[in-house]
Amino acid sequence: MSLNLDDNKRPYSPNLGLNDVFDEIQASVNALETAVSNIPTGYTEAIINVSSAQILTMGDTPVEILPAPGAGKYYDIDWKSSFIEFTAGTSSYNTGTIDRVVFNYTDGYSSNMVTGDFLAESDNVIVPMLANMIWSTSSNVVIMGYTFLNTGLILQSFDASSNTENPTLGNGTMRIKVYYKEITFGA
Repeated sequence: MSLNLDDNKRPYSPNLGLNDVFDEIQASVNALETAVSNIPTGYTEAIINVSSAQILTMGDTPVEILPAPGAGKYYDIDWKSSFIEFTAGTSSYNTGTIDRVVFNYTDGYSSNMVTGDFLAESDNVIVPMLANMIWSTSSNVVIMGYTFLNTGLILQSFDASSNTENPTLGNGTMRIKVYYKEITFGA
C-alpha cells in the first residue's frame, strides 16, 4: 500500500498499519542506497578553472587538465561523471570553424570530444564528457581510445579537419570537473 496525499499535503491512509509504514520507509531507504552505490568510489575530483584568456588560445596552447601521473602510471577517468560548467560572459565567443573541444591525452592517441558549440552560447551551460572515445573522420565512426603510460590530459579546440583552432572575441569561462584514479601499471 502506498501513501497518498490529501489536498493539505499530509500523508494519510485510513487502513495504513505500522508494517505498511515500515515498508514505505524501507523502499525509500533501498532506493537511496541504490543511488549512493552508483556513485563512483575511489576517484579523486579535480576542479580546473579555465579563464577567458586560456579559452582564446586553447587551440594553439592546450590547457592542462591533469599533469602526467609519473613513470609506470596512467589515469582511469570516470568520463560519465565528469563535466564542463561553461559560464557565458557578456560577449559570446566567435568560434569560426571550431566544431569540437577535445580532452586529449598528451600522447595524442586518444581523446574525448565534446561539441564546440557551447563556446558560442550566451547562457550558462553544462557539458557532460560521457565516454573516452576518438572520432575517426576517415570512417565516420566512434572508436574506443587508448593511452600510454605517464600521459597527462589537456583541453584543446579543433576544426572539422582536425586542425587546432582558437576562438576569437568572447569572455566566458569554464570550470571543469574531472573524476579520476591514478593507476600503477601491472599493480
